[in-house]
Amino acid sequence: MERTLQFRFLLDENVSKASGIRLRMQGHDVIRIGSDIKIADDEDILAFSKEQQRILVTHDQDFGNLIFEKRMSIGEGVVLFRYESSDPEDVAKRMARIIGSGVFQFHLRFTTVDEHKVRQREV
Repeated sequence: MERTLQFRFLLDENVSKASGIRLRMQGHDVIRIGSDIKIADDEDILAFSKEQQRILVTHDQDFGNLIFEKRMSIGEGVVLFRYESSDPEDVAKRMARIIGSGVFQFHLRFTTVDEHKVRQREV
């Protein structure tokens, strides 16, 4: 039986609860802002993800500005979904495909996920 890597994720509140549940069912350690923890400020979210060594998963493009313009540290990494799907589990399904591909690493990388491609940039 093939075992996939397990990750520690921090889901922004704009990522559905359904995706959080699905990621947990896949064996990942998941905290979701809004339902598991309350953090309002984007800078505090980024700091928490670094402190907790979690990969931040979000739809909020402001995190790119904080990282590339304000030079805030990303901690483990950030995954920005630049589209929203009608499927509430889409983020979890795409993450499973990205992880399963074996092509991508998240540590110290800003990952951008569009509907048809995935790009990464080291930070």
